[in-house]
Formats: sequence, C-alpha cells, structure tokens
Amino acid sequence: MQARDFRVSMRRAGRIGPVFAVLALAVLGQAQPTIPMNVLPSRAVGQLRVTDGAGAPNLLEGRELNQPQDVWIDAPRGFLYVADTRNNRVLAWRNAGSAANGSTADLVLGQTDLFSNTAGGPGTTVSAGFRSPTGVATDADGNLYVADSGNNRILRFPAPFSQPADFIQSDLVIGQRSLGENRFNQGSTVPSDSSLALADFRQPIRVAMAFDPQRNLWVTDGYNNRVLRYPASALAQGRSGPSADLVLGTDSFTAVPQINLNAAGALANKTFIFQPTGLAFDNRGRLYVRDLASGASRVLVWDTDRPFLSGREASRVLGVPTIPQGQPLPPVNEQTLAGAPDTFNATFPRGNVAVSIAGVIVPDPFNNRIMRFPPYESWPPETQRVSPSAVEAIGQNNFNTGLANRGLSTITNSALRFPTSVFYSSATNELYAADTFNHRVVVLPLSGGVFGGATRLFGQDRFDQGAPNLVEGRELYLLDGFSSGTAFGNVT
Repeated sequence: MQARDFRVSMRRAGRIGPVFAVLALAVLGQAQPTIPMNVLPSRAVGQLRVTDGAGAPNLLEGRELNQPQDVWIDAPRGFLYVADTRNNRVLAWRNAGSAANGSTADLVLGQTDLFSNTAGGPGTTVSAGFRSPTGVATDADGNLYVADSGNNRILRFPAPFSQPADFIQSDLVIGQRSLGENRFNQGSTVPSDSSLALADFRQPIRVAMAFDPQRNLWVTDGYNNRVLRYPASALAQGRSGPSADLVLGTDSFTAVPQINLNAAGALANKTFIFQPTGLAFDNRGRLYVRDLASGASRVLVWDTDRPFLSGREASRVLGVPTIPQGQPLPPVNEQTLAGAPDTFNATFPRGNVAVSIAGVIVPDPFNNRIMRFPPYESWPPETQRVSPSAVEAIGQNNFNTGLANRGLSTITNSALRFPTSVFYSSATNELYAADTFNHRVVVLPLSGGVFGGATRLFGQDRFDQGAPNLVEGRELYLLDGFSSGTAFGNVT
C-alpha cells in the first residue's frame, strides 16, 4: 500500500468510527512488510564528511588548531610539529619555513586522518591514539616523542615523515608497561622510576621534554613534582616502560615530596620542584625547569659547575621579584611570572621555557605575554639580585600590563592570548609560539635585537582570526568545546 492510499484509508476509517479505525490499523500493521530504515545521514552541514568532527567546534580538515600547547622544530630537517591538544592529535608540516599561512598539515599523528579528533588510547579503537597531547620533541635521529598527558604516557614514533602514509605506529611507550595501560603512576599510590603522573581527576598537565648532549631524555613529571632522566641506552633498547636513572625534585624515585608553598621564601627556595611544565638545555648544558611555587611561576636553573645527581638543588632561580621584606608580590612587572590562581587544580595549561642566543624565553600565559630574559652569563650575581629582569615583554606594550590581546577588540599579529610554548629557530632567527587561546602558532622574527610582530601563522588564515578550529564560513559550532554535550542553542 502506498503512503497516499494509507492516509486516505485512515481518513475513511475515522469517518466510520474509532473502533473500525483501530481495526484498520491492526490489519494494516499485520499486512505491512518490515521496511529497513537508513539510520545514517547521507549529507552533512558543518563538516566535510558525515562521520567527521566528533565533539569538534567548527570544521576539521587538517589546517586548524584547538588550544595548541606545544610547538617544536626538528631543526636538521625543518619539520614543524604542533601538539593540537584539544583535537587529540599532533599535526606536522614538512617545511616550517615555507608553509603558507593557514596551510594544511602534511602529516597527522594520533588520529587515522586529518578530519577526526576523537580521544584515543587504551579502551578505544586506537590504542596509539592521544588524549590531550601536550608536548612534542625530536631526538637527533628525527624520532618524535609525544607527551600523551591524558593517558599518563609518552609515545615515540620513529622518523614520522619516513613512514608509510597510513596510521603511524609507536615503537616505544614511556610511563606505562604497554600500549594497553594508561593509569596514573601505573595504578600505584606512590611513584616509581618507570611511572608518570600526568592526569587523573585533574586537568592533564603540560609536559616538556628535552635531550641533553649525551642523548638522554629529560621529562617533567608534573603531578609527581619531579623531573626524570631516561638514559640513552634504555631508549635505544626500545623496551616499553623504561626506568629513569636520575630524578630532580626529590632524592628517591618512590618519594612523594611534602612541599609547603606557604612557607616564607618558598618562591626563592631551590630545593623543590612543584608541578613542573617546562624544560630546556642551553648550549653550555645548563638545565632550565619551569614550575610553580607560592602562587607564582618561576624557572629553576641547574648550572654545570657540579655533576647532575638525584635530588641536587638548583643553582639559580628566575621569576623572583625584588621586593621589600613583608610586601606582597607585584601583580605584574619585569621580574614576575604569574602562576595559576589555584595551583593544585589548575584549569588552564601552563608555560614552557626555551633557551637561545636571544636569551631565556619564558611564556607568561596568565599575563598574556612572552618574557625574554638575558642569557645566563649576563645575570647579576645572586648576592645582588635573586632573579634578573626581563629585557622584553612580547605581546604587551610594557612590563606592567597583561591584558589578553593587549585589550584590543581585534586580534593582531603582535597580540597574544595565553601563550604556553615557544621554540627558537636559530637557523632563521624566528620564535615559534603556541598562542593557545587564539588557537594558532605564530612566527615572530628577531630583528634589531627584539621580536617584532608575527609575519606568519599556522592554525588560522589571517592574524585577526582566533576561533577554535578556524572560521571561514563552512563550519558550525553547536557544542561547548569545554563541556562536551552542552548545547549553545537550537538548530531550526
């Protein structure tokens, strides 16, 4: 029976009476064959494919970013890697120096294609997928290490651009015994020499990684309040779950440091590390670690005058302002680095640190700026001043303001909103910065001794754009990207 005939029959049945109408329905119901329904949509508005963009604001095609938290240049090869944190992936461009604004990435890791962003890892269909990746780094051979914070692990991918074009598999897991595990401290109540604590009930914490001249890997283990060193020999063996051979922040791999952030002088105390999120080496082998202390942020420095041993305290500290005794910390000046409002349950990512010929470069996300301090050799003696003063506040007009995007209604090439990571390219004298809440990576040239406005960018088409995952007129944003499933409005 055709649909029109069915409607006519029902109208006639209604004239005869409700009893006969019910009988007619019953008869029709018995006579009608089962008609299979197509439960999948045939077309989509707002995404390129009907299966794309699960949980993503706007449109995914491989050239957009959503809260990127790290950027890294594989200097010998010119590859650019970006931890696209909220899209649960890492994007890579083959030529960082020549890629056009808003260009599509040449490679994706953590997802099966450029159009997806579903969280992966143990318990999902993609065990080598990512859940909130926050850090990237390459070794001398071009192998990529990804800090998969939401899964409490670091994954290694051998020379990604040399692999087949399909999904690239990891060949080493750090922090877990296998790809099938992702528990905080491997499920133990105390840390060990092979465990990591990067996310449990708290925000996945930002992870920094760096290699020393001996090719050992150093890692910030944020919620364990420590920095770990993994020996090159263990990495070369390629066995998952390698053990660290040195720890800073404590003298024992199983100790949980008891830190009193309210103690007098905690900000200048060089014996502990609290929730480290940044790490770098300079060309002299000094180690720089970004952490939080006493409600503010700072950088601890280990000089090369003594060998590295577990539990060794730092040599100097950056970020401690010169203030009269008993006076409160200044809100923002040339010496301060703002900390998270709640250091125990930070709801926002925190910054990294980079060292170059241009000096010590430290993102100051809560002040929406990047601070450039002079090289270590130029710091005044600690007896004169605990910490040096910055020589430049990138992203602000002066040292005493910290407004997002300089307080302007329009985003520009010289404005920042919560920058969390920087990488200095000595080959081109450019600073790559993850401008996290403008959802972009900007490239700022060093000219005349200062970093000018950005001349190139990734993740957006233009410098006046700053939406998550790019806005160009083909996309929709119907869900709150911070609280999955919370609708902004109705579609009519």
